[in-house]
Amino acid sequence: MQDHLCVLLAKEQRWTCVTNDRPLRRECESQGVPLIWGVELICRLVENGGFSPENARDFILCIHHNNSRYIGKDVVRKALARLGIDLSL
Repeated sequence: MQDHLCVLLAKEQRWTCVTNDRPLRRECESQGVPLIWGVELICRLVENGGFSPENARDFILCIHHNNSRYIGKDVVRKALARLGIDLSL
């Protein structure tokens, strides 16, 4: 129900859906709703001066820790590399 509501609101309001949830992403894609990955949003925030790299690192690692099945080490490495943060995982 929450996913359906999210898609409906995003479509109606012309919002971008920020999610790491694959089924929700598929539904958004089928409805033409713009998408962005959650970790991508964090990177963009840093690149535009809205979030420090250190806070981004901590936040990304927390997301990975809480959801390592879907936000794996490769996602973390790529995001941190994009932000110029070296971290061996």
